Amino acid sequence: MKKLMAAILMSACIVSGANAETYQNPVRVYDNHERVMDAADPFVMRFNGKYYLYTTGGEEIRAYESADLVHWTFMGYCTQNGEGRIAYAPEVFYWRGDFYMITSPSGNGHYIMKSDSPKGPFTRITDNFGFSIDGSLFAGDDGTLYMLNLAGNNSIAITQIDEETMKPKGINKTTGVTLYRWTEGPGVFRRGDWSYLTFTGNHYLSTGYRVAWASRKGDLIGKYKQAEDHTLLIKSEFGNPFTGLGHSSNFYGPDLDSLYTAYHAHALEQPGGGLVRWYNLDRLLTNGGKLYSTGPTMQDMPVPAMPDFYGYADGDAGHFKADENGYFAHANSSTRFTQECNFILNGGCMAWKLGTANGSEAIIECDGKQIRYVVGGETAAAAKVPELGAEGRIHTLRIECTEDILYAYIDTMRLLTVENPAISSDIIGAVKRESVSYSFIAHTDKALGDGDFAFTKAIPGAFSAVHAVNGQKLDYEIVGDYEEKAVRLDEATYVLSVQEDGEYAVNVTYRKKDAGKRIAFCVDGGEEIAFTLPEAGEGKGDYATAVLETVFLPKGTHGLVVSGEDVFVKDFEFFCHAKIEERIWDISKNDRKGIITLGGFTCKNGKLSISTGKSGFALIGNEGVTDYEMAVSFEIPKAGAGFSGILLNATNVSHYPDQVPESAFGYGLALTNNGITIKKLNYGAPGKNVTVKIPEWKNASEASLVIRVQGGKVAIFLPGQDAPIHVINEENPYTHGLSGLFSTGKELSVTALSIKPLKEE
Repeated sequence: MKKLMAAILMSACIVSGANAETYQNPVRVYDNHERVMDAADPFVMRFNGKYYLYTTGGEEIRAYESADLVHWTFMGYCTQNGEGRIAYAPEVFYWRGDFYMITSPSGNGHYIMKSDSPKGPFTRITDNFGFSIDGSLFAGDDGTLYMLNLAGNNSIAITQIDEETMKPKGINKTTGVTLYRWTEGPGVFRRGDWSYLTFTGNHYLSTGYRVAWASRKGDLIGKYKQAEDHTLLIKSEFGNPFTGLGHSSNFYGPDLDSLYTAYHAHALEQPGGGLVRWYNLDRLLTNGGKLYSTGPTMQDMPVPAMPDFYGYADGDAGHFKADENGYFAHANSSTRFTQECNFILNGGCMAWKLGTANGSEAIIECDGKQIRYVVGGETAAAAKVPELGAEGRIHTLRIECTEDILYAYIDTMRLLTVENPAISSDIIGAVKRESVSYSFIAHTDKALGDGDFAFTKAIPGAFSAVHAVNGQKLDYEIVGDYEEKAVRLDEATYVLSVQEDGEYAVNVTYRKKDAGKRIAFCVDGGEEIAFTLPEAGEGKGDYATAVLETVFLPKGTHGLVVSGEDVFVKDFEFFCHAKIEERIWDISKNDRKGIITLGGFTCKNGKLSISTGKSGFALIGNEGVTDYEMAVSFEIPKAGAGFSGILLNATNVSHYPDQVPESAFGYGLALTNNGITIKKLNYGAPGKNVTVKIPEWKNASEASLVIRVQGGKVAIFLPGQDAPIHVINEENPYTHGLSGLFSTGKELSVTALSIKPLKEE
């Protein structure tokens, strides 16, 4: 019966997904002459049921409008008289009834501009007050205006804005986040108990330009914690032109509950020979304090959904019907919902009907001075409303409600928190009051990320196991500092969007004590494929990651059921699997066919080498390789600063002068005359290095190593020896990727190189 119900549920989701309109990254944004426009540093703001997109300016800053984040209409230039000329990364924030744009003139400092419309025109109200590049405005719950900016130590800071001068005041408060060299493009948002900060790093011309994340429990202001795997979006694959992903902005989707991010990528084709960047859109999902995306995507994904009920009280009322008492809709009697009401006060008190609580009418009221939660005519909770600015301006009430909690916001400020509200959203809507008018109003039967469960997961990609279609019904336990939910599988159902036909290997993060148990995958109701969870690698955590054997997935939208017997899983990652072909290079004859070199590596004079002071990579295979044996003979490096050596299980490798030299994820075996230093490469993130001394190298000029890689386990041998001199066996390893050589400034000369697949046991 369980399998039948899972199949029915899966089929319903797939049919629903198949009928939905789709889009594909990169999304072209056009001007009014149907010309594709550059969309560098895309910033998206939601206001009164619509979205507004701003991009880095040329002569002036362009503005676009959309209802669904995919189909954009060019609204013209929102600056004039040259005030938006070469204005980097414009961002707009609505505060006290006006729109404030912060932007950076040619990347040198900041100024702030102001308008009474999101379409502009914006006019400068400050001179250039410095603070480096890429400012982002936000408000605290008390209405205080802040900006995020790049601090002098390549980290992101928070600075208060003086409401009189509209310039920074006081001392920067550090967020504690960094990408270890250039760090920019910050933005914050909130969901439930957690606040999230995203930011961008590496040079914008680098293929490894990327978006990262950090989070904190509590409000937006304070220090944030970066996870070891803090990269949110990156794509740097040799031969794939979809690279340079960065400078994101984050916002609620049209359905009110979902979260999306807009970011740019290098254009697949560069019109006119200059750098062009295109707009991309992907879903963000949260699991406790963890933030992730199944992107970056290049396959068909569903266009963001609209709310269950929505309309404009001052125009097309849509799903709401007007009567003498207001604008109302009969909702679905849900106890979990998100609602939005845009209102204008002209001396009156707005009222929004949430539904019914304990048999009585539940209403939120706001007169501009106080916000009240009223049940059956009695005030159940109230709070002071910070300064909203002049009357006659529109403001947004946002309600997030579950069985356990209700949050009420005005213009992004969280003002009310009500525990155990017990509200059923039956009849909802805006109540007519004297000296009050309404605009966009909406309701959806989801709250605090409910839509993450059934959302289509992109493959290749990773996702939390709890985000199954039936995830809210699965048992779970809370794991780690980010309070992630790991689910007891039983049978978990997922909807997948697969980019291409292929064999996909699966990384699964599972509870260590479940090693030896079996889990099974079933695609579209077909034959089950069972796997045994292996023994975990070394580490102090309760959960570990291992790579399973492959599953064939056809292109398109499909259903996946994953089942297990008392097995707890935190997340899955699907990647295109590849086998390495056996190859022996005749380096003495300068043979380098099939080796991709980035940076300073050359093959001449019978050596594959790089000189002191230069950095780079020499890459073999592709990112989907898991099991291979590699043999390398080399001259032992003697002089020069930095590291050089052998690269293993590397992904998203990039090389550009103005970025961290270790721009890759993978293992680096740095070679010295004392032995090996094993480095876990993580785009410059500091980590613990392991040194393995090899006494016989001290007075030698040449040496050799044999390395056997199987999934995330790496065994390192001296030639002719049966016992490894060291084994990398981490609980959360890099499980697949390119092999080859790397250098961060120390010389290296390789005289022999070969690779072959491991024999199947």
